[in-house]
Amino acid sequence: MIFQFSIRIFFVTLVLGGCLKDDDSQESPPCSIGEDCFQRDEALLNVENISLADSEVSHNFGQNCMGCHQDRGPGKGLFSIAGSIYATSEEPWTGGATVRMFADRARTQVVLEVPVDKLGNFYSTESIDMPDAGLYVSVFNADGSKKQDMRSPKISLSCNTCHAGNAKVILKP
Repeated sequence: MIFQFSIRIFFVTLVLGGCLKDDDSQESPPCSIGEDCFQRDEALLNVENISLADSEVSHNFGQNCMGCHQDRGPGKGLFSIAGSIYATSEEPWTGGATVRMFADRARTQVVLEVPVDKLGNFYSTESIDMPDAGLYVSVFNADGSKKQDMRSPKISLSCNTCHAGNAKVILKP
């Protein structure tokens, strides 16, 4: 009986000892982006951040923008839509374009327009009233002619989540 009790105390000490800090020399494991424990810089949370056609300040072309620009990420602002447009399978589109979201399949009721910047990225923190059925997304080039349509409505506007690898949006001049 005493032997079993001693083993239990040893086991509890061994297990808890790895979790409890005895001094400041042991650091907690870092909290990753997206985890509940991630400490967001509040000054960056509710900040307007919208791409501009003539801007070259964006970064991380082709990556999932909303991985960082979310409530548990370090990016400036909470993106409602973000993505990248390609000229080739590897190069960004720099010829000017606009991504438009429509409330209807006929694409007559514009909900939001977001310009593609000079580095091929588009993003916005503008609030989007997302219908239950989703929004129809189209890409227009600089002269306003439609270049591509998403065939079905979308409820996620984290575009690079799906449009990566072989599914990139590539505009042809």
